[in-house]
Amino acid sequence: KTITGLSSILSSKRRLISKLAYIKDWQAKFFESVTEKHKKATALCMLTGARPSEIARGVEITLVKKNNIPVLIIRILGSKITETSGQPERILYVSVSRPESLYLAKTITQGKQTILTHPANLCAAFIKAGRKAFPGFPETITPYVFRHQLASQLKAAEIDPATIAKILGHQATESQQAYGYA
Repeated sequence: KTITGLSSILSSKRRLISKLAYIKDWQAKFFESVTEKHKKATALCMLTGARPSEIARGVEITLVKKNNIPVLIIRILGSKITETSGQPERILYVSVSRPESLYLAKTITQGKQTILTHPANLCAAFIKAGRKAFPGFPETITPYVFRHQLASQLKAAEIDPATIAKILGHQATESQQAYGYA
């Protein structure tokens, strides 16, 4: 069954990611351009591919040490949940190694914090940061760009489709096929 317009939306996300790939350190430049108010939510999008609607429900982050290595445990309450799609909750373990995870680890006090923001405010912050980071860039950067980017990275790393689906909060592997490219 074909949904009208879906293929053009998916190909536009893929084209956007491929255009950004030509910009050296584009993710770091984008992260630096986000306002402090939305930096935590942005880090979550970049690290986990969380949807804005999931962040609006509150994402819980705990900083722990596993084998003396700092790790973020990120608990995301799912959205887009029906009997046959979506996960009510997913828990991701993220090593504290990338700038985004280092930023989150530094902001955690007493071992745990909850991050939440309104989806429209987060999307607006992304658009503003994209324009600031890449003046003249013809495309609009939204939180979903990072969801697609994460899927691309996982596919390129040859992670199995079932694991990618779980990371993205899908019940079925068919859903994640719409995201990213290897």
